[in-house]
Amino acid sequence: MDGLITFWGVQHSLIDEANPLMKELFSIHPYAFLGFKIILSLLLLFLGIIKFEFISRLVWASLSVATILYTGVLIYHAYWLFLL
Repeated sequence: MDGLITFWGVQHSLIDEANPLMKELFSIHPYAFLGFKIILSLLLLFLGIIKFEFISRLVWASLSVATILYTGVLIYHAYWLFLL
């Protein structure tokens, strides 16, 4: 969802991408940016559904923190964009 909102905002010149890697991907092709975001999201989802016994507590905690932070950024971006 964050990728779609960012994609829409950059496409309509409402925002600029601050992440240098994502900005470079967007400059190569907007769908390269979107595809990479989708792949990263699917990877996070896949890692999150692996049984707990197969991953360490540190990895599980890191995934949990990443998911919470990513959700917070998504909500912040959505709120900010829809205020425009």
